[in-house]
Amino acid sequence: MKHLIYITTIVALLVGCNGSKHPKPEPDNIREIEFEALTLHGSEYLGASDSDNGRYNYYVVLSKYGLGDDGVLYDDSEYYFFDLYSDKSADDSDNWTLPNGYYTFDNGGIGCEYSYRAVTDGNDEAQETYFTSASVNVNNNGISAELHLESGETVYVRYAGKNTIKKPQSTLNKSIKFTIDNAKFAGQFVDESVDTNGRKEYAIVIMNEEGITDDGYVGELFQLTLHVDANATDIVGSYTQERFVKGDIIDDELYGSWYMTIDEKGAISERAPFISGSINIEKNDADEYIFDINVTDDARHTIMGKITATDASR
Repeated sequence: MKHLIYITTIVALLVGCNGSKHPKPEPDNIREIEFEALTLHGSEYLGASDSDNGRYNYYVVLSKYGLGDDGVLYDDSEYYFFDLYSDKSADDSDNWTLPNGYYTFDNGGIGCEYSYRAVTDGNDEAQETYFTSASVNVNNNGISAELHLESGETVYVRYAGKNTIKKPQSTLNKSIKFTIDNAKFAGQFVDESVDTNGRKEYAIVIMNEEGITDDGYVGELFQLTLHVDANATDIVGSYTQERFVKGDIIDDELYGSWYMTIDEKGAISERAPFISGSINIEKNDADEYIFDINVTDDARHTIMGKITATDASR
């Protein structure tokens, strides 16, 4: 599924790739525009396509600022989305590189339905304009595109950066929903350093009690790293994405906040870093902690649910 979810308004595609059903623009409405893109942030490698003879699908986003952590577009910005197909795979790479080549509607290198321009305003709205024809040239110097829009505009897009994007660290292939009623957690301060907001990093591990055995643990595991007030005596509170540490892999270790599943061998079988969203923690009359988690990973999967847990240190 392509990411029309980036846009607050989804516009149905009214025309095919071979032309527009809108009236031909009058000469006064025809203009040429040059756009210098600065980043590929938000682009994705989607693997082999089920609908395009097994070719490999690269969804490319060119803009000046990239996408927000939760995949939304920034206000007062301009974005160009390209649904590209190549015979070359990037399945075996930690980072994927957009293959060099010349992509058009005619040679099947560009899919029309998810290729368009989006211009945002300051009111959380975006205007989408589709292409009547498009050509994208990818080489070692970057990306250049000539686009003819339904509005009558011709846009020349240039990008002079690297054509390589880091793959998501998440290994999930779908969003996760959970309810865990009988969990245990343990936590400790990562160190004694205090940040400029007067907070310390506090690391928490949550396990489903049903998965805890004498031989180890099997099941879902949550690793949270929160910014708590240095003088706090409890972790109860609301932690938005500015108050939890985003998940990352540093020196082959999972740092920050993560969702994981642990298999029978004690190995991590699935993982997903917390990138955006919120973690709310409450305590009930039974002295149990309620973790209400609603976050998004770096592949834009949602990890959402509630955990009722007791503090294992008490």
